[in-house]
Amino acid sequence: MQVANAREGGLQQGMDRSQFSLRGVALSALSALTLLSYPCAVSLAHAESVPRPGGRGPSAERTSPIVVTLRAGGSSPTTHVQSEQAGRDFALGRQSDLLVEAGIDETRAESYWLGGVMTVDATAEEIARLRQSPQVASVEPEPVVSIAGTGALPDPGTGNWGISSIGADRVWSDLGLTGAGVRVGHIDTGIDPANPALTSKVLAWRDFVNGQSQPYDDNGHGTHTASTAVGRSVEGAPIGVAPGANLIVAKAIGASGSAPGSQLLAAAEWIADPDGNPATNDRPAVINNSWTAGDANDTWFRSVVRHWRSLGIVPVFAAGNTGPTPGSVGSPASYPESIAVGAIDSVEAASSFSSRGPIVWQDGDGSGPAAGTVLTKPDIAAPGEGILAGYFGGYLSFSGTSMAAPHVAGVAALLRQYSPGLSPDEVLAAMTATAGDLGPAGKDSTYGFGSLDSFAAVVATGATPQSVANARFVRTPPRRTKARNLGYRVALTGADAYQYRVDDAPWSMPLTSSAFRVALSSGRHAVAVKAVGSEGRVDAEPERHTVVVDRAAPTASISWKVRGRRVIFTAKIRDKGVGVAQKNIAWRIGKRIARGRSLTHRFPSKAPRRVRLIVTDRAGNRRVIRRLVTPRRPTVARAKTKRRVREGGTLKVSGAAVRRGRVRVTLAPVLWQASASAVLKAPPEVRRVRRVRAGRFGVSLPLQGLPAGRYRLRVAALGRLARGERAISRTVRITGR
Repeated sequence: MQVANAREGGLQQGMDRSQFSLRGVALSALSALTLLSYPCAVSLAHAESVPRPGGRGPSAERTSPIVVTLRAGGSSPTTHVQSEQAGRDFALGRQSDLLVEAGIDETRAESYWLGGVMTVDATAEEIARLRQSPQVASVEPEPVVSIAGTGALPDPGTGNWGISSIGADRVWSDLGLTGAGVRVGHIDTGIDPANPALTSKVLAWRDFVNGQSQPYDDNGHGTHTASTAVGRSVEGAPIGVAPGANLIVAKAIGASGSAPGSQLLAAAEWIADPDGNPATNDRPAVINNSWTAGDANDTWFRSVVRHWRSLGIVPVFAAGNTGPTPGSVGSPASYPESIAVGAIDSVEAASSFSSRGPIVWQDGDGSGPAAGTVLTKPDIAAPGEGILAGYFGGYLSFSGTSMAAPHVAGVAALLRQYSPGLSPDEVLAAMTATAGDLGPAGKDSTYGFGSLDSFAAVVATGATPQSVANARFVRTPPRRTKARNLGYRVALTGADAYQYRVDDAPWSMPLTSSAFRVALSSGRHAVAVKAVGSEGRVDAEPERHTVVVDRAAPTASISWKVRGRRVIFTAKIRDKGVGVAQKNIAWRIGKRIARGRSLTHRFPSKAPRRVRLIVTDRAGNRRVIRRLVTPRRPTVARAKTKRRVREGGTLKVSGAAVRRGRVRVTLAPVLWQASASAVLKAPPEVRRVRRVRAGRFGVSLPLQGLPAGRYRLRVAALGRLARGERAISRTVRITGR
């Protein structure tokens, strides 16, 4: 299959070759948040900071949307339940008092218990009062999120190369871990619940854009990042790092690609406690955030990240796509508490677009480290170029740190499955201590601690390989075929038998032979095989092969247009099956063979010629169309003359004819010059008719009696023109003596 791999040098939506990309983000008075990816043949708009019209309530002065963060206070909670309850009590109790103190109507504010954050529409005077309050840690402009999306491929082909690159397939097979039972949080454009990689994955859903009750994705970016983290391998090739994990999804970014920061804050609060009850543990173990803001020192989201960590949630953020400029990592990835992820390619080279550090911390919220501290970011690097994952109803390849971040989120899910009690610090330590060092020794501002190694990270926490049984295909039929009986060959590890099934049919009886055959009806099918373990061995996940059986030949027809000796042929093709590739459309005219949907052919004579069109679909079904074509060639092939001649002379016209006939040459006035004494009337036309043979000919036109001026010379066959023939026309100017 062909994989759409999206890259571009500038900003593209892109989210094949189509291209979804983001290089730089325009920032003005407000910071701009951006989904970080490069998909395919579409433009990603720059984020603009445009104040929302009006405020949340009546105000006599112009207001601006801002984010207000309260200073932390109170005792440190010892459990996750206490942490959440303390956050609710602390924030909601003091936020109302602060609004009253600043003289701000509560209808112009949205309050969040998570992190003690408020978004407020405030006047300049009110903003000044808020900044002076000892209860306030920071007052910053409310950021804006911006993105966009494109079409998908029908199956995953060879899958996501990043899976084997980070060793996730070894974690599945040797350690038996797939992320089963782990909840992964996802703040993005939503997900497509019909995508095969994500069906039945959503445990909780909330739409902060349109308020819809059922999951959807009207952009595509969220479906791609979610399936990179947890997508199952339902069509054969793997695409998700933790295919056994489930999702908690917050849609905070809309189809148009813009959303105020308040929607991100609301999503961040909800996803920390989806059912709103601190006594129940329904929070995710890790949250993937494939978006960023341009200013590394913009702390509007920092208290949220810190509160996530206090609840045991691992905060993963894309570093940004504004590299390779130093210091280009954006926020929240820049925060000391965030796990910032950079992007690398298949040979572990840093992607040119991946944002770099370091960050010179300004301590804008007064929570430390001290102003001037240099923070080395990103923290770790993961596969981020040409990453194939789910996209609407199919699959698509994207590039960007948006694609790198969910690899890290998926590994965090694998770690949490093995050891649910790991803290965010311990999860990060396991990944960074085992990362493959790249660039300068130690942590650097391009790769962080190096390339992600999921197998080493899990083993570092104490996991030991278990006895596994595995069955894999070593020979399969083509993914598109017209065959009636399909043959498969299987290799076994840690087992002596295997079972197979087609689609959702029951598993077969255990087989010991290395090969089996199945008879399939027309349509798409998934053939799966799993090892039958013994002595406690288990098969972590059945291997699947997707095949489309198509036995219907395409339909085709030929149309053509005559242009002199040239004939333009066009093929019209319909196929309800697996489709027809351009290279499989062939034309045969005599000894000539050409390919493509259209063909221009020059015939040497007017004798009939047999034209054959051979159309073969991707399954091998063939259709042959034959037509007999008789070209009708024109008399005059070309004509040549001088463009400027003197008055009273002779105009010589030469040309070429392709068959016997009579040629008429006409010189008619268009514009002439007349003296004062001349009669002002149009000069007569000058005509000559010559009988010509095939080949070159010449005609002379006397110009006596024709005044100076501009004339139109026309050379054409006498009588009715042949099909496709056009008269040859030239402009001639007669000048004075």
